[in-house]
Amino acid sequence: MAARSAVPVRCVSEAGPRAESWERLLAHVPGAGPFHRPAWRQALCAALPGFADRTLWVPDGEELRAALPVVARRTALFARVASQPYGTPGGLWLRDPADLEAAAALVAEFARRHARPWNDCVVVDHGPPALAPVFESQWRGARCHPVETHRRELPASVDALDAGFTRKTRKEIRRGLRLGLRVEDCSGPAGVDEYAALQAGQLARRGGFAYPAALVRATVEGGWVRLHRVRLGEDTLAVIAVAEGGGVWFAWLMARAPETVSVPLGEVLIGELLRDAVRRGLRQADLGGSSGRESMHFFKERFGFESVGYRVWRSGPLAGRGRSS
Repeated sequence: MAARSAVPVRCVSEAGPRAESWERLLAHVPGAGPFHRPAWRQALCAALPGFADRTLWVPDGEELRAALPVVARRTALFARVASQPYGTPGGLWLRDPADLEAAAALVAEFARRHARPWNDCVVVDHGPPALAPVFESQWRGARCHPVETHRRELPASVDALDAGFTRKTRKEIRRGLRLGLRVEDCSGPAGVDEYAALQAGQLARRGGFAYPAALVRATVEGGWVRLHRVRLGEDTLAVIAVAEGGGVWFAWLMARAPETVSVPLGEVLIGELLRDAVRRGLRQADLGGSSGRESMHFFKERFGFESVGYRVWRSGPLAGRGRSS
């Protein structure tokens, strides 16, 4: 483990910077979106027992020179300390991308506080390749995993957006709308309950990970996550949770009913929500990763999204896995 740096590092549990300082730092972070804001960590810690904000930051007067978002959670077996709880974007944020001194101080302090053989520690690295040696030297035993997401810069008009869709995608959207599929906002308590019911049915059919309804409810009540449902007649076929912040639209969660194979649900849902995002002036969209599934990768490419790679560093009992939940 590296020696402590001369660069001062603070933890929000000891003294937190002002909200406007976070926003000024994030203005220098490419692609900073809804999950980069303190509201995400606040929702986690307020909604879920055992979660605590342990974000580290380097001060520069009243400003932030750099920061590493960290949320800790203790389980029955070990502590999980992650910069991307529930698989959301995290990262090490630098006001100056070339400030490797501040980056090294943050990674070293993270490792000093949390890196133990029994702790599952995860940090996302969206930075330039020059950051990789920093992680390797300051956090001994951490393993690096390549990860991807799918992003698209949003144009100023819906026509320009649609031009980036493949012909097949535009055709499927038109077919779905003719069938009567419609997308509705359901951002309220009833929408959260509807999402939870669909998720429970989905888990019963094929297993997977359950996102706590309390967490979804807290983010919706915070006003930065919106729920939308796809309906056919009186039936709800799917509910999606979309997070927004910093001009970024992020497709976070989706649960669907079993009887959706014969209709172009995904095309209508994503197509209509992207059009709405353009009309409201959002500048970037993120559809997340594809979990190694080529069909999912191709589906996202059909909307004009490109695969963007980044790195995840992990140590502890689950060091061989690339993502955390």
